[in-house]
Amino acid sequence: MKQSQRSTETTLANTREVEEERAQNDALQKYLEQMGQLLTKEGLRRSKDPSDDVRILARSQTLTVLAGLGPGRKRILLRFLFESHLIDRNNAFVILDGADLRGADLSGAVLVEAALRAADLTNADLTSAFGVDSSLLERQARSLEGATMPDGSKHA
Repeated sequence: MKQSQRSTETTLANTREVEEERAQNDALQKYLEQMGQLLTKEGLRRSKDPSDDVRILARSQTLTVLAGLGPGRKRILLRFLFESHLIDRNNAFVILDGADLRGADLSGAVLVEAALRAADLTNADLTSAFGVDSSLLERQARSLEGATMPDGSKHA
């Protein structure tokens, strides 16, 4: 009887895990499609003002989806933003201030241009995340102002 119950519990846990994976995949896919529309049809990169509706929508969608994704998918989303030139420091079309990047696998991610003020990077893997070396924290202090760092400390 106990073995049967354990087997049922294991099956339920595995089913929940598969459903969660599927939900995250679906959310990321939908996000990428929506951002594609904002880029191609709504002119996200042509918007001049950070208060433009298209930028506000892009930021809201990004922060919402990030909060529900696991570590690896957060990395995929950030890579998309970087490669689409949407998080360049000098012309950020999607502001990541306050983003939920807890536990994100950002190892090797190129975040040199990202503004991450007040972002939550608790337990995030930032191994080589800022390019060649990790001394970017000193060079990019203003883009990390108030961010919660992987060790739980606040960046000044």
